[in-house]
Amino acid sequence: MEKAPVQGVVVAQPNQVANPPGTPPGGVMIEVAYCGLTTWIIGLLLCPCVCGCPCDKMTVYRAPDGTLYNMQGAATNPACMKM
Repeated sequence: MEKAPVQGVVVAQPNQVANPPGTPPGGVMIEVAYCGLTTWIIGLLLCPCVCGCPCDKMTVYRAPDGTLYNMQGAATNPACMKM
């Protein structure tokens, strides 16, 4: 009698995020708008008041304590950030 091959099943937890290296577990990935190169160019050439409406976006990891980390695990605080 032959045994049937065993098949594995991968179970994923909903909303589970792989946190960047060196950051505390349990946080979430969020996208924030900030004043980066694009915003500054628009501000210098077209509209100086663009800082109130940042044009650049980046994904950051927000730890349970509210600290923001970039994808490399370094704490970050983007200029003129809006969540």
